Amino acid sequence: MISTKCPSCGATNKFDEDNIPNFCSFCGAHLPKMNEFIKNSMELKAEQIHLQIENLKTEKELQQKKMETRSGLISDLAPVVLFIALFIFLYWIFNKIMSL
Repeated sequence: MISTKCPSCGATNKFDEDNIPNFCSFCGAHLPKMNEFIKNSMELKAEQIHLQIENLKTEKELQQKKMETRSGLISDLAPVVLFIALFIFLYWIFNKIMSL
């Protein structure tokens, strides 16, 4: 539902995109450029929807990059963890041999 004020009497005329008034329902004065008003309103709504879609796409791309970064960190740390585990195992074996 959209509304506009009458330039003559100041009354608020409510309408939708399917029922565009050309005259004030209170005083009968001509309401100028209502078709252009609706067109601009619909263009703004379409632009708003387009921007929301772009925002959702950007958020999804950011989430994908976060996941890729996390998996990259895990794969980068795997050799280090393996090396530390091997070092601890060899140290344990060395201590067992020395305690014999």
